[in-house]
Amino acid sequence: CGSGPHPQLVDELGELQLQQQLVQLIVVEGLAQGVLGVRPTSTPVAEAVEETPEIRVEGVYLTGEEQLAQVLPKWEKADFVVVLPLPNLDGVTVSLTEGDKDWLYDVRSSRYEGDYQAFLAQLFGPKVKKVAHGVKELCEKLLDEGIQGEGFVFDTQLAAYLLDPTAGSYDLPKLSMQYFRKELEESRAWRDEEAFGALSDQVKAQAKWYEDNAFIEALYEKLAPQLDELGLTKLLQEMEIPLCSVLANMERRGVLVDKGALSRFGEMLTGRIADIQKEIYDQAGEEFNILSPKQLGHILFEKLGLPPVKKTKTGYSTNAEVLEKLQYQNPIVSLVLEYRQLTKLNSTYVEGLSKVIAPDGRIHTSFQNTVTATGRLSSAEPNLQNIPIRTPLGAELRKMFVAGPGMTLVDADYSQIELRLLAHMSGDEAMIQAFRDGVDIHTVTASQVFGVSQDRVT
Repeated sequence: CGSGPHPQLVDELGELQLQQQLVQLIVVEGLAQGVLGVRPTSTPVAEAVEETPEIRVEGVYLTGEEQLAQVLPKWEKADFVVVLPLPNLDGVTVSLTEGDKDWLYDVRSSRYEGDYQAFLAQLFGPKVKKVAHGVKELCEKLLDEGIQGEGFVFDTQLAAYLLDPTAGSYDLPKLSMQYFRKELEESRAWRDEEAFGALSDQVKAQAKWYEDNAFIEALYEKLAPQLDELGLTKLLQEMEIPLCSVLANMERRGVLVDKGALSRFGEMLTGRIADIQKEIYDQAGEEFNILSPKQLGHILFEKLGLPPVKKTKTGYSTNAEVLEKLQYQNPIVSLVLEYRQLTKLNSTYVEGLSKVIAPDGRIHTSFQNTVTATGRLSSAEPNLQNIPIRTPLGAELRKMFVAGPGMTLVDADYSQIELRLLAHMSGDEAMIQAFRDGVDIHTVTASQVFGVSQDRVT
């Protein structure tokens, strides 16, 4: 018997221990807003927790369709429920207030005796009104399961972004400190892939998971009135949240790339780079690392005698501004500028994009909706918003992005949207009339400033 307890017995004892500690964890670890001590306060965290009344929350393991049939009507009837799924959607916590009781339901695919996919479809369907943190990312995961996420009424991440668009980060630990001066210790303990594995501290992971669910509700109670006060609730509910599903579908769909054309474009660039490199070596009279500022500085300013424009701590400056001033003094300078442009095109775009083309032939970028201070979207992994267009080769690169069979790519942009907003908000009759007449607003402005007719403006 030296081999220890039977594995099945260990599993059963562990499960029993978790069930026995569940309600205690809810109270001690802080599943309710009051227990968390995260109610709005300007007092130190220790005082806030000390003054906070203890609120008991009923915790339930939801393990089957019979239980679901009893609680689903309650979820659908509630003003909202707070949902916080595990990263892989293998589990989800659902909390709500019913009368004077706070409930939290813990649902795991591993213990759910029924169709777990059907459960997810019902929970994330339109009938259950949900508050979540990071709706777009959640919609992406649901799409992986064949589910269109619906019924979201509030996103604490987006709400925090609308209230403070320059903060840069909107994760729960940061928002906890910002709004409640409470540190969510080890908030990510439950997010690890093995957080609920046999060798992990499941009780601790579960407690932190529950705590984060409660914090989302506390954050909702804090942010919703602020949005109302600033008139931003409509923007959140009618623009930002519906856009989450659109963006998730866009990311999943991806952008089709003509791999063959991209490869041929790269071969053309490589050949041109080799030719320019040879020309540079011939004019320099030796081979050197063209991309090394130190070696290039030696060739240009010491060997070829070009006048130094600017010096740095490490030697001569060879940045683009310097080289552009020197390009008419020696043909090697123009060659170096072209060499830099082509090597960047090849390494950053041709080689870089080739590495991220998925098996379906598409690039699946991430459209970030909580990054820019202006409210615009940003693109990452890879960034598809900085594909060059000002040069002929850059414009050629854009042609590698193509429409699928039977489809057409449409490029649309607002026409002078900022000036149109200015005309509307200022009530300037001349600007408004110019837009109504379809004339060029810059021509109208210039004619008025210089007191000449529009036909004399060039």
